[in-house]
Amino acid sequence: VDQQSDLVFVVDLVLAVPCWVLVWYRRRFPLTVAWATAVLTTFSSLGAGPAVLALVSLATHRRWRQLVPLYVASVVGAQVFVVVNPPAPSEPYWFTLTSNTVAIAAMIAWGMYVGSRRELLHTLRQRAERAEAEQDLRLGQARANERARIAREMHDVLAHRISQVAMQAGALAYREDLDAEAMRGT
Repeated sequence: VDQQSDLVFVVDLVLAVPCWVLVWYRRRFPLTVAWATAVLTTFSSLGAGPAVLALVSLATHRRWRQLVPLYVASVVGAQVFVVVNPPAPSEPYWFTLTSNTVAIAAMIAWGMYVGSRRELLHTLRQRAERAEAEQDLRLGQARANERARIAREMHDVLAHRISQVAMQAGALAYREDLDAEAMRGT
């Protein structure tokens, strides 16, 4: 019995090592890693952690066509594991099936929530950046409009002054009662 438990542990460990290695590639190949870890954890309890992480990572993409078959395979794999490695106190089959079904559904739901949350944050970040860019654009337009208004005002004032100077100079040409000193002063 002791040799058999040692053999079960070694097999468990040998099947868990690829799970722990594969989980590093879950972002590049999410579907492949999720399927591989689901199959390997059918006979390995030590690979359950990476399998959960791979399943949750895949669920963040929220693609039902990928998730439903993997969900069914994960539930079947969990039930096979319970049959191959029965728990010490015998539990009813319906209880393990229900608990495995609910636990795997909860993992997928959590992954989908994380994916939705990421998408929401990304959308909000884009909206904030767009609003900030529009605010900068409006500020730039307001500055340009103010500069144009000031330039028009300065042009009007300068034109008025120059026309006054021209008018006075023209009027001086018709005044014959002023001497040269008075004309220069005016």
